[in-house]
Amino acid sequence: MGYVYGDLWFSLNFTVDLGLLWLAGRAAGLRTSPGRLVLAAALGGTYGLGYLLPDLGPFYSPGAIGLFSLFIVGVAFAPAVAAAGRAGGPWAGVGALTRAAAGFYLGGLSMAGGVLAAQQLESRLPATPGWLWSLPAPGVASLLGALAVTAGAIGLVRHVAGRRRWLEQALVPTEVVVGAHRATLRALVDTGNMLRDPLSRAPVVIVSYPAIRNLLPPDICAVYEEPRRAASPAGRGEAPGPDLGQLAAVLSASRWGTRFRVVPFQSLGAANGLLLGFRPDLVVLREGGRDVRVRDVVVCVHHRPLSVAGEYEALVPPELLEAA
Repeated sequence: MGYVYGDLWFSLNFTVDLGLLWLAGRAAGLRTSPGRLVLAAALGGTYGLGYLLPDLGPFYSPGAIGLFSLFIVGVAFAPAVAAAGRAGGPWAGVGALTRAAAGFYLGGLSMAGGVLAAQQLESRLPATPGWLWSLPAPGVASLLGALAVTAGAIGLVRHVAGRRRWLEQALVPTEVVVGAHRATLRALVDTGNMLRDPLSRAPVVIVSYPAIRNLLPPDICAVYEEPRRAASPAGRGEAPGPDLGQLAAVLSASRWGTRFRVVPFQSLGAANGLLLGFRPDLVVLREGGRDVRVRDVVVCVHHRPLSVAGEYEALVPPELLEAA
């Protein structure tokens, strides 16, 4: 009869969970503190100890294990998920949590594939404590399947991590200034953004309404908020754009009337649409350790988030970074 030492079993589960959570964060592009990773992994290690107690068997069904895994993923990345939800709405937060959970589960499958491969290559390895006791010796098909899953998961993580590195390089912290008010946001340098104000020919920065609303007058915000409330009182679902006729009526009496522009566009899901824009006092882009200050620019407001995952709130044309 063999023995399983609780401290070693906890250490094994803690180490595995810590590695899987780190992998999940890399795959999902979510940042968190080392303390949160350690806390979530410690919860996973404690949960693993319960497996050694026969009376707790019902709490270790596949469904229960899946729910607890989702719980520790939430503990590890709660601030990043909340930030994505604030930037892009509730569904953006759900998407961030789903990406992290997928990375966690894919990492687990990769590790299981490695264990299966090790068992196949060295059949004399002693039985590993815990859930591996119940695994039958895999055949060639199982080995190939495990190796395929492992290779696929590693390739996916590398692809996502590469995309994240590219995205981080293309993002620039941006500040929009109007009077004494400022809005700080993340902007993506978008080579496809070639919009210009028809009157002044100034380049256009496109910003999602939730990221810029603190700069807009209350009467303008009310026009944007009305269809959002009508679409979903609970704040879910896709809100339609503002009523342009109502906007025109409000602008005619607004103290911001001279700031506003109407810019036609043929993207962002519309073949022939109009964006409401305004001339800020200043736009500051922080890139490469320098501040690029631009005044001749129009900020256009789009009613939906520009990034479903909440990775950025604005699109800036590359020419702004060339400004003196």
